[in-house]
Amino acid sequence: MVAIFFQVITVPVLLMCWGSEIYGIWILASTIPAFIAMSDVGLTTSATSSMIEKITAKDRAGANTIFLTTFFSLAAIAIVLSVIAIFLIQGVILPDLHFSDGYLGVRSVVTLLIFFGAAALISAAIHAGFCAFDRYATGTMLLSGIRLVESSSTICVALAGGSLIDAAVALVTIRALSAIGQGLLLFRLVPWLQFNIRGFSRQVLEALLRPSIATMAMPAALAVYLQGVPLVIGLAISPAMVTQFTVIRTMSRFPMQILSMFNHAILPVTARAHFAGDLHSIEKYVGLTILSSAVVGVGSALFLSVFGSGVIYLWTNGRIVPEPVLLFSLVAVMAVNVVWHPLSNLLMIVNHAAAYAPLFLALTAFAVLAVLAVLTVFGVWAIAMPLIALELIMLAIVLRGIGLVLFKQRNAREIFLAIWRATLEAF
Repeated sequence: MVAIFFQVITVPVLLMCWGSEIYGIWILASTIPAFIAMSDVGLTTSATSSMIEKITAKDRAGANTIFLTTFFSLAAIAIVLSVIAIFLIQGVILPDLHFSDGYLGVRSVVTLLIFFGAAALISAAIHAGFCAFDRYATGTMLLSGIRLVESSSTICVALAGGSLIDAAVALVTIRALSAIGQGLLLFRLVPWLQFNIRGFSRQVLEALLRPSIATMAMPAALAVYLQGVPLVIGLAISPAMVTQFTVIRTMSRFPMQILSMFNHAILPVTARAHFAGDLHSIEKYVGLTILSSAVVGVGSALFLSVFGSGVIYLWTNGRIVPEPVLLFSLVAVMAVNVVWHPLSNLLMIVNHAAAYAPLFLALTAFAVLAVLAVLTVFGVWAIAMPLIALELIMLAIVLRGIGLVLFKQRNAREIFLAIWRATLEAF
């Protein structure tokens, strides 16, 4: 809810203070750091699942080793990616975007945001500990609080007449200090958890990488999906069009963010049920996931189709008037996404992302290239065509994966009836 609330406020405030062009540049400058923040190579998900499995088996020492191995591995990844990214922006990427050293200090902004992405990646490792060690609510509230402060800082900087560099400095400082606070709180809440630099285990890392090789495809695909399309639009058209697309997509993703609060809360218990062989509980959790997705998806699609244009006009104080075809297309993308994405998380939390994630990465890369092609041939109105096709294909792939992994290849009718009964019993 914090993310949704501040997205609602941030867009009109930044548009008012910075204007459409500079706000579009801020979005583009955030793409590289976003790639770093999402580049955990699947370790956090794989580690969370493995730690839950160890805790279920009363193996605290094993869980401790997994946590430390994950933490040190992600810290190393953050450092390496930051060095590479900083090297690239000095003479490879930014000139292609036609940014000069003096233009709003874009190189400095991106460099600072790279450090922010690195801190966010390390923070993700600590959050995995909260989720695995039965402190999900505490960890989620803390992370929401961090994001609240970060969003507030950007808004305050903009209202005070600050530059993009000022906003980037604030974000880096807050996230770095917050990551330290997260770690201290986790070790206080979980007394048996010990921090020891020798706790890193190469054998554990190799074991985590086996399932994470598939899992890593998901954050990589999401990074390409969420950051690649705006980048392509910025290259092909203009930062101003990036702003319009991002505002429409942000509004269309509010339902997914609302749904994620329920979906993420159900993931740890789904993993415990899976490792304990509790098929009835799995049926219930899958049923509740589908039901919540249907309610949120259908309701949101109807509301946004009727009132979306007016909401965006009021939201941006008339600065953005959305293209109707683009609006309806992105609403359609959302309606399919809210069905398959929560279900895919159920597969990921039991270390079976291989059932869909690699395909998602390949299809997403193809879809982004297709967006560039349709922009060239058909124009802005056709942006969502490849994205809708991607969502429909993923829905079919994930539904098949749910049947094969969670329900042991039972026939579709039997699975449907079992889910229906378990869902009714939940009420």
